[in-house]
Amino acid sequence: MADPNLEQHPDFKSAAFREIQEAMMATLDLNLEQAIACLRTAWDDDHQHRVDEQEAEGLEDGCHNAECKKPQMANFTVGCPPPSIIVNRPSQYATNKLASCDYVELWYFSPEGCNDTAKHARSNADDTFGISSTNDLLTLRPVASVKASQNACVDHNSTFGKFLQAQVSFLHHIRMVPWPEKHINALAMFFWNLKSHPQRSTTNGDAIVLNYASRVRHQWHNELKANNGHVFDISIINDTLMNSIAFEVN
Repeated sequence: MADPNLEQHPDFKSAAFREIQEAMMATLDLNLEQAIACLRTAWDDDHQHRVDEQEAEGLEDGCHNAECKKPQMANFTVGCPPPSIIVNRPSQYATNKLASCDYVELWYFSPEGCNDTAKHARSNADDTFGISSTNDLLTLRPVASVKASQNACVDHNSTFGKFLQAQVSFLHHIRMVPWPEKHINALAMFFWNLKSHPQRSTTNGDAIVLNYASRVRHQWHNELKANNGHVFDISIINDTLMNSIAFEVN
C-alpha cells in the first residue's frame, strides 16, 4: 500500500476540480471558496485517517526483520488449471452499488458494459477524485467509483437477449459480495419467470417485460432501502401491473 505520508495536497483551485465544485455549490448552497474549503477538509480528514491507520498497523505489526517484510501471498494448488470460464468484471461504480445493495442497471454486467469498463480502465496513479455524501459526511473517492458510465443503457432500452446475458453475470457478482441467499434466490426466480412469461409472445412482448423488470427491480431496491418491513417478493410476477404496462407500450 502506498505511503500516505508521501501524498501531496491536491490543488483544489485547479480546473480539474471545477465540475465537483459546481456540483457542491448547487447541492449544498455554497460559494466557490466554501466548496474549495470543503474539498480540502474532506481530503485532509481522509488523509489523516489513512496516516493514522498505517501508523497503527506499523505498531501492531512489531516485525521489522527482512523475512517478515516479504510480500504475503495466498497458496495455490499445483497442477490445477485456470477456470474454463472467467466472468468479466463490471466497473468499480457497479460493484460499489452492489456492495451497498443499491439498484444498478444490468448493462454494467453485460459484455458491452464490461468491455466499456476495460476500455476506459486507467492505472491508480491516473485516478482523479470525486466527492460523495453519506449521512451528511463528504468523502473524496476516485471518480471511477462514483461516476456512472455515459454509455450505460437503462434496462427497458436493452434487448431481451442482452438482458438475459447481463443477469447471469449480475447474479454471479451479487453472490461474490455476498448478498443474502434469500435475495439472490428471489432475483434468480424473478429473471426466470420473466424469461418464460407468456407476455413475451404478444406484440411488443419483450419491450413490455423489460419495462416491467426495470420498474419492479427499481421499486424493490427502493423499498429495501426504506426498510419499512413490508417489502414485496420480487419473484412473484404481478400480471395486473404487466397488463397495465402492456397498455402503455402498445
